[in-house]
Amino acid sequence: MKKVFSICAFLVACTFSQTVKAQDIKSIGNIIGNVISSVTGDLTTTKESLLGDWSYTQPSVQFESDNLLTKAGGAASAAKIEEKLATYYKLVGISEGTLTFSFAEDGSCSYGVGGKTIKGTYTFDAEKKTVSIKTPTGQSVTAYVTVSINSMSLCFDSTKLLSLFNSISSKFSSLGTIGAVTKQYEGMKVGFKFGKK
Repeated sequence: MKKVFSICAFLVACTFSQTVKAQDIKSIGNIIGNVISSVTGDLTTTKESLLGDWSYTQPSVQFESDNLLTKAGGAASAAKIEEKLATYYKLVGISEGTLTFSFAEDGSCSYGVGGKTIKGTYTFDAEKKTVSIKTPTGQSVTAYVTVSINSMSLCFDSTKLLSLFNSISSKFSSLGTIGAVTKQYEGMKVGFKFGKK
């Protein structure tokens, strides 16, 4: 009983302590969320988990290693970068629900923004957790993919992001400015988070 009381007292003290700030709790929550997403994503990311229709929800940022994430300033910096990306995406018409990706079992795929859809093919690398999308111009664009329950993240090298979309509209050339953001953080990939339709 004493142990239970001690734990309760500790939790109450933490709740009312002036040293524990809401911002600190949010940062800890973000870090735990990223860790959980990474672990479950590794376990559930398969070709089968990719299949279906996906709709854009928000920007996504990934680092090649936890060490690089730490150097970049951690989860708080990643959130700020995602905010910047959201601004760039909106300039070219990418907002919640406007960007879609579809992956079929036969290796065909499609993606599009607004009313325009591009068809291509894809291959999934189970070991590297990447999906390579072949565009109509014959270019192959590789994305790092994480699937967790009903969400998916596709992250690209910033230079490849432009080549994926330039066949949709010339206005996507402005996505090239994302390179300026990524130059500051070596090993950072940028892209999109999706929800399953």
